[in-house]
Amino acid sequence: MVVKKEERGEEGSKQFTSNHTAATEALKPGFGAAKHFVQRSKDGEETNAGNTNYTCIQEFCCSSLTKVDSLEHLVISYNFKDIFMLRELRDVNQINPQVKWGPLKYYLLKDFVKISLHFVLEHQADTNMFCSKHDQQSSN
Repeated sequence: MVVKKEERGEEGSKQFTSNHTAATEALKPGFGAAKHFVQRSKDGEETNAGNTNYTCIQEFCCSSLTKVDSLEHLVISYNFKDIFMLRELRDVNQINPQVKWGPLKYYLLKDFVKISLHFVLEHQADTNMFCSKHDQQSSN
């Protein structure tokens, strides 16, 4: 709810409290629930009792961040951090990856908000194009 400052009412008044409550309380129902995350009864109606699925975007995002933290713990414990590191882009116009890419700079699990999808795709394309055949194997 958006109310102009001069129309909010005097601080402490019933109108001000009402506007403040309407502007700050959680939305009902939660917004952005993907259809497959909403639990339904046998009759097809939404049910909230014992719901273990995600019912709104906020809960889903918080859960995803927890999963990233768990993944980071496993990455470090199995010494796989190098796989999640990306190099600094020095010159996008270069073809030779030794000139195009600089030292390791970005850690995907921590810097994912700083990295564009285009940057990741460029890095992956160069890695695939210039790595040895042995490095391209994902299984034996």
